Order: sequence, then structure tokens, then C-alpha cells
Amino acid sequence: MIYAVAKRRDLAAIARLVAEAVAERLGEAGTHRPAPILIEQSLRLFFDADPRSFLVAQQGAEIVGYAFAPHPKSALWRAAVVRGHALRWLWHWPGGWRKSGVSPLRLMLLIQGRGQLVPPALRRGGKDEARVLVVGVRADLRGRGVGTTLVRHALPAWRHRGVRRARLAIPADDPTARRLLLRVGFQATEPGWGQRGWLVMLGDL
Repeated sequence: MIYAVAKRRDLAAIARLVAEAVAERLGEAGTHRPAPILIEQSLRLFFDADPRSFLVAQQGAEIVGYAFAPHPKSALWRAAVVRGHALRWLWHWPGGWRKSGVSPLRLMLLIQGRGQLVPPALRRGGKDEARVLVVGVRADLRGRGVGTTLVRHALPAWRHRGVRRARLAIPADDPTARRLLLRVGFQATEPGWGQRGWLVMLGDL
């Protein structure tokens, strides 16, 4: 297994894996699934915003896992304007994004939250805190440490950008995400009043 920073040519293969995650996570939650073109647009936005935060696991010639760990999130909005993503988003709004009810960032937060949108109070943080981490592995390779290794590769990239702590909200009923984050050194804490159903995973970097 090879772990590396993604290249633009990898985006189509990653989009197929993300589509599988969308089908599993958003389908279970009864949320309308965005069209494939919208998933690809989201991936291009993340890639253009911060290519270093876009990681892949490759087995032979195939991409079998991915991780997005962008920081800061403001880079997404800069890329949306500077790289023309906002115009494409508006172009596809009537028949695509409006129908799905999500935006690129919202889509990734829904995947992170297994179909539940991470509450706004749990998405806020300082400049030295990372808040978004999305990991996916092809179904037949899950449970073999691929996701864990992807996260371990993401943590040094965060440190090099001045991130001191990662604060990630996950659904309380997502034991897979909890186990993965515990294995790489995170600690689980209660999110506080009014945020039942979620866990906050804290990792000092």
C-alpha cells in the first residue's frame, strides 16, 4: 500500500469512492444524494484550496482510500472565488445543488457526520485548531488499518501549518470513527449542553 498526497489525475477515482460513502451514509439517513458531478466539483474545490491536505491510499494502480484534512477552512472560500468554483456552483445550482440541499463543504461535513450535519457550535474554533477531517476506504479493505494510516499521515501536515489541536465532532453512534481516532491518539469528550448525540474528539499535535 502506498500513501501519498493526491494528484489532480486521482480525483475521478476518489470521486467514485466518495460516491460510495455518500450512498452508504447519506442514503441511510434519508438525505437526498447529490449527483456525481456535484461530488466531483466538491473534490476539485478541496484540491484547489489545499492540495497538501488531500491524501490517498493506493494499491497497485488503484486508489482505495482518501482523506481530506483542510486547514484553514477559509482556504476553501478563497479557492471558490479565485479558481472559479463559485461560478460553477451557481451554474449548477438550479438543477443540482438546490435539489440536493447541500454545498461542497456541507456535503463533506455530512459525510464526516454519517448523514448528520455537524452542529455549528462544534465547527467553530481558533486559527490553530483543525476541524474538518473526512476519511474513506474501499469497502473490501476496511478494518485493515488503511484509514488509520491515512490519518497518521494527515497529522504531520497539520502540524507543519501551525495547527496545535484537532477538534473533530463525530456522531456518538459511529464506533468506527471513534476507534480510528482513539488509535491515533485522540481523546473523546462530551460536547457540552445542547449537543447530545455527538462526541468531540480532541487531539493535541
